[in-house]
Amino acid sequence: MIYDYECPTCGKIFESYNTVAGRHRAPCPNCGNMAHYKFIAANLLGTARAIQIFQPYWDENISDEPVFIETKHQKKDLLKAGGLEEK
Repeated sequence: MIYDYECPTCGKIFESYNTVAGRHRAPCPNCGNMAHYKFIAANLLGTARAIQIFQPYWDENISDEPVFIETKHQKKDLLKAGGLEEK
């Protein structure tokens, strides 16, 4: 898995592949001292740092009629068309 580390000597924050058992320490690529594990940086597939799952829903605040929002892009377009901004 990919883990994030922070070196206590030079302050560098970096990512490194490591085993679950060996995740607590890794050599710093900047100064070579042992850095400490911060948190998991990726999922098991090694893709994005954080995966945000969009849950479709009915929104009654965008227009006069309830609208079924299926994607973030759809919500953004509807808000823009109504002269509103996303919070």
